[in-house]
Amino acid sequence: MLIGTSKELFKADELPWQVKNDIRAMLEILDNEYGAERDVFHGDGGFVVVVEEENTFEKIKKSWSLDIRNDISEYEERISGYVKRLFILSSDFSIIAYIKEELL
Repeated sequence: MLIGTSKELFKADELPWQVKNDIRAMLEILDNEYGAERDVFHGDGGFVVVVEEENTFEKIKKSWSLDIRNDISEYEERISGYVKRLFILSSDFSIIAYIKEELL
């Protein structure tokens, strides 16, 4: 599941509240710094990806040349059964991944 702005936070409704609150905080930062109307996948800022299925790893790797399972992240934290990883791809673009622990 890809979430680009705070307006799309409803996509995370089924996640544990701790994870959803953390995603909200990350999206608010991106929206405030880069604009809520930005091109989240090709402009500045970045987006959140929630990995709950094996095939999401390959989609991210194919689209952004990033192996979120094995590449070294800038930051990692465990939150309610998920692992949050921050990947900074350029000075103004990052991907924040929330991966189900059992997939790692």
